[in-house]
Amino acid sequence: MRNRSLGTKNNWIKQKALKLYRDEGGFSYSIFFLLIAPLIILIVVHSADSGRIQRTSHQSFQTAIDGALRDATLGVDDHLRAFGVLRLDHEKARNHFQESLGYNLAMINLEESETSSVENVEYWIMIYNGDIGPTQFQGLEAGTVVPYAMYYYNNGTVTSDIVNTDVPFPNSVGIDENLGFVSPGDASITTTIEKPSVVAIVKADIKTIDTNEVSTITRWAIGEIFDKPAEFANN
Repeated sequence: MRNRSLGTKNNWIKQKALKLYRDEGGFSYSIFFLLIAPLIILIVVHSADSGRIQRTSHQSFQTAIDGALRDATLGVDDHLRAFGVLRLDHEKARNHFQESLGYNLAMINLEESETSSVENVEYWIMIYNGDIGPTQFQGLEAGTVVPYAMYYYNNGTVTSDIVNTDVPFPNSVGIDENLGFVSPGDASITTTIEKPSVVAIVKADIKTIDTNEVSTITRWAIGEIFDKPAEFANN
């Protein structure tokens, strides 16, 4: 009887010890989970926020280009406009575009700024008039209204290609993120110009605000001149 009671007591002690071991093990796992769960949530939220911030930055970049193009299409020649003929003054349009783009990107003269997440801006812009108008209007502002003009900006330097030979409407132009404007057959993206327009390709490095990671993006847009505000077709 005494031996049986001792054995029963020993079994009871073993069961309690095993239960305590299991409880402590479960408790340890619980503590580990409570510590690691916030970290997992933080990583997931951070990844989602980084993607959202990057998408917002890219969208803001496109919006900056659209606004600059809108200003560029306002650069019509004043003398021709007095006769009811809307054609672009290529110098005025290009200046409007660059000033507006710099302002929209919070940069000074498109140079790196502490207030902007954008740097290393590079752009190609085409001011396209096609047929510049009836003969009697030519020469009113000699050299400012041409069939089309192309400008390339990089690292503070601007080069230009001014064409004085009439070009047709409509006309297709190829878009290349590294070469600018190319022949339609050499490009994966093309746009058709059907009336006096400004076409721009802008390339830049954008820093993500929270991580300072840099991504290079290229966006393009075309704006047409109208008596009403410019309408846009974007990539």
